[in-house]
Amino acid sequence: MGSTGIEPEEERVTKHDIHLKPPGYVTFEQFYSHGHVGLNDGLHAESIVDTNRSKFEINGDELDNSQNSVDPDAVLEEQEQERLQCLDKRNHNEQPSDEPVEGIPDLAVSNRQVSNLEKRPNVLCRSDGLALIRSLNDTQLSLLPD
Repeated sequence: MGSTGIEPEEERVTKHDIHLKPPGYVTFEQFYSHGHVGLNDGLHAESIVDTNRSKFEINGDELDNSQNSVDPDAVLEEQEQERLQCLDKRNHNEQPSDEPVEGIPDLAVSNRQVSNLEKRPNVLCRSDGLALIRSLNDTQLSLLPD
């Protein structure tokens, strides 16, 4: 598999883990709390992460708190109430199937015959049909099924 350039999933995860969490740390949280980064003069990983969070996560803690304070059941209760109202309205407005639909004549129930299918007998005998096929040019023959 190494010759195709495609790495197994386990190897990719391990390589990414090594870049984010050096060997010797069991968890990312342990590296965050106690780790040092050698590229930036031995700064604590925690201080680098916190600096980046302050740049990119504006009001992150407030957003987390507000998201946690939202009651998910409140939204579900409102949706359920709307669903029940729609069902009630649909049941109340439902028309019997044998009555015509108001305002839509195409959907109205009718018993009249709309179309008629009639089988016509073959017009050509076999010898005339074969003669006709022999008289076709190449383009016309290409349109016929094999």
